[in-house]
Amino acid sequence: MQIILVKDKESKREFLNVVEHIYKDDKAFIRPLDQDIEKVFDANSNPFFKHGQCVR
Repeated sequence: MQIILVKDKESKREFLNVVEHIYKDDKAFIRPLDQDIEKVFDANSNPFFKHGQCVR
């Protein structure tokens, strides 16, 4: 496994789509909306950024 920073459109798309590979055999898995995942990493939408920072 290699850890890379999400810093462009392609890596952002790969980050959002990795759940398709992880949960491909789980019939009960419901994929979260991409916009909901994006809000987690948006300093304007996520109040936890007042206490820290993150990268993906």
